[in-house]
Amino acid sequence: MATFFKILLVLMILVCLVDFTEAARKKGRKRERNRKNKGNKDKEDDKEEEKVDTVEEPKQESYMMLFQHHHDTANEMTLKITDPVANLHTLNFDDRTSRVQVFGDIAYELYSEPNFHGYRMFVKPGPRIDAAHNDWYSSARKVCTYDNNPESAKVIVYENSNLQGDSKEFYGAETDLTKVRMEKYQTAHWDNKISSVHAVKGDWELYQHPDFTGKRWLFKEGEAITLGSGFFWSDHDKGSSIRPVCSTYKPVVTCTPYQVEILDSDDLEPMIEGVEVIGSQSGGTCSATGTHTMTLSNTDSVTETVSLETSTAEEYNWQNSQEFGLALIGAPWGVGAAISMSWTESKGGSVTMTSSETKSFSTGNEKSASQSVTYDAPGAGLIFGVVERFVYDKSNTPTKIYLKCSDGTEKTEEGRMKLRSVTFPSVNYWSWSGKFDEKECKKNSNLPECVNNVRRKYQKMDFDTNQAKVDRNWDKCFEDGKGISKLK
Repeated sequence: MATFFKILLVLMILVCLVDFTEAARKKGRKRERNRKNKGNKDKEDDKEEEKVDTVEEPKQESYMMLFQHHHDTANEMTLKITDPVANLHTLNFDDRTSRVQVFGDIAYELYSEPNFHGYRMFVKPGPRIDAAHNDWYSSARKVCTYDNNPESAKVIVYENSNLQGDSKEFYGAETDLTKVRMEKYQTAHWDNKISSVHAVKGDWELYQHPDFTGKRWLFKEGEAITLGSGFFWSDHDKGSSIRPVCSTYKPVVTCTPYQVEILDSDDLEPMIEGVEVIGSQSGGTCSATGTHTMTLSNTDSVTETVSLETSTAEEYNWQNSQEFGLALIGAPWGVGAAISMSWTESKGGSVTMTSSETKSFSTGNEKSASQSVTYDAPGAGLIFGVVERFVYDKSNTPTKIYLKCSDGTEKTEEGRMKLRSVTFPSVNYWSWSGKFDEKECKKNSNLPECVNNVRRKYQKMDFDTNQAKVDRNWDKCFEDGKGISKLK
């Protein structure tokens, strides 16, 4: 037992010596660079004054500026970072950063060691700020955003050496592997559990600590590497965060439709599929006298639909949302503004986009004379509000699709789609009035109920229903001497 504690004590002393040596090396490297730079300081100052001037008017591109001092001075050295810099020593700016500022819309990161190892400072676009550690950084680069698409990047990590044991796939950045559970052991996580790696798509980097800090292991696309043999001084079981390498990351470009133009719309002929009743009113009396007026003031709304089906939609970004706005232009039924559409995927890879919109005809109904009917008592009246269902249905409709892509570009494609649209252009009103024979009314005061039954029968019309059918049933209420029916 005493021997074990002695070994443990020796290991702890070695770790402290490594940290002390590293800090001393950083300070010594800085002193050496300061000595070399002293002789040609004036020449560098002239160059860097020009760079300070450029900071005052930042360009639209994304970049990071490094500043030598904590305050603006005429002789301050600056450095503009656009591409990855694995070693700031090559640009004479190693261990010289006191302030930093990022322009544009992309974040950047600084590392205390060359090749993006060690302590990390994450810098978002915004105002100029002090460095987290003064005169400490040795490499810098931009930070990517990832689409978590296996077609863009994919890595498989394994619990054991030589791609053995429990495994896990990653498609983007994972800042803390303690949050990722292992499949084999549900109570365990992947932190410090990775022993071998297979970079299937793209280059990947594994970091010793969370948030991409500490020692860094790089895996090129196609490589399958075992990190160590399992001894405590090896690289076995030490990874805590992982992500694709930003400089070589190539996300798959996906495009989302935002507008569909119907070509050759003159060839689209609507078919009348039937009528729908959106309102009805009936009334009558055998006992009262005088003139009665009946008005249909409330009508139901109808639902208009549009359906577009395409079979050549593999590269469209349908995964963005189940619902999106799409402008349908060139349609003979007058759609032009953006409408909300949802999509469903069918067998064979086809995608169907559909929209539905509620249409109301109630506005201004009271002003239309055709919505009122007048009858003299004893008598009855009947009124229906109807809309004709027009259908555009064509399986090979020429279209032009306008798309916005994830890389910021736009493009158009011509093709053919299966199109079906149901629309209701306008409302019509069918109305009748009739007069009952007074003697027949005295015999049967329920004669007006026949008119009410006609309304009930046709208030939910079938597609083959028309005005003539309703008219024949209306006439039956007045036949055999019961009264006089007349179409109004």
